Amino acid sequence: MQIDYAQLDTQVAKDLNTQEGSLFVLVNDENGNILEFVYPTKLRGNLVPVNSKSIVGKAVASGKSYIVNDLKKEKNVIVLDWLMRMGMEPVQKVITYPVMLGGRIIAVLMVVRRGDTLTQAPDFGQEDIERLKAILDNKFSLRLAAEMGE
Repeated sequence: MQIDYAQLDTQVAKDLNTQEGSLFVLVNDENGNILEFVYPTKLRGNLVPVNSKSIVGKAVASGKSYIVNDLKKEKNVIVLDWLMRMGMEPVQKVITYPVMLGGRIIAVLMVVRRGDTLTQAPDFGQEDIERLKAILDNKFSLRLAAEMGE
């Protein structure tokens, strides 16, 4: 099942009030040990180990979403250093959202809010996680219906 990540990015930006380009998608390998960036495509091939030291690794290890509204307080933001150096405003806030299929985490979505200062970017809240869930539920149900010819 193919997902149009650019379209998903647009929808996430609209529903979570972020800028387009704020969505990052990492897929989990078969063994569940490595995450690989697949979106945006310029980050494709960058790998992140699944462990409790990174916020994306924690999402896989625990199966839970995480909200970080003060990224500078996070000890292990190595993954996000790449994002911060992409010529845009610094990342201040992050949601990590594990995507499950068949009882297995297949990917992690990471949504960021940028700003020169912490106060320029509104905090993420539980309602943003619920919005992400609704977006994904809608995308997957529409895709499955199309593939089944409904």
